[in-house]
Amino acid sequence: METQRDLISSRRHTQRPRGRAGQPTKLNPRHRIPSCMVNFWIFPTTTEHWELVKAHNVYAFQRELDRDKIKVGDKGIFYLIRSDPPVFVGACDIVKPLDESKEPFWAQEKTEGRVIWPWRFQLTPLRLGAVDARRLSRQLSFIENKDAWSTYFMGSVANFGRSIPESDYELI
Repeated sequence: METQRDLISSRRHTQRPRGRAGQPTKLNPRHRIPSCMVNFWIFPTTTEHWELVKAHNVYAFQRELDRDKIKVGDKGIFYLIRSDPPVFVGACDIVKPLDESKEPFWAQEKTEGRVIWPWRFQLTPLRLGAVDARRLSRQLSFIENKDAWSTYFMGSVANFGRSIPESDYELI
């Protein structure tokens, strides 16, 4: 005979994940990952790399530390560095896990004959187009110091390697 504890335990494993205030979390129908587990990232890139990202639906990192943060089901926004005005240029879904590549792919890698950014992942573009980052920076909650907004877009994973809130992702 099942005890009350057994019944409660079995219900925990069959119910949908719970978010704040005990409400069920929304499921991402495409990947079947609870939305509370999806991270939102900003990936700074050059114009040259952006063209390859669009053409091949791939992006890469140099450091294992960055590799370990990104997972299938996460979403990303690309920020074009050294552009005038500074712009966000696209949004994507991460659709395949990161793989270590041994073959040069990016122009600099081919020139040097070695792999610089080995940790590559496949993505699916969701939206392409330019959004002025400078204008939007005042409204983004993850940017704490609005006067130094551009420092939040440095590194291979922007915002000092931290994900951004879903509300900022949606705003961009």
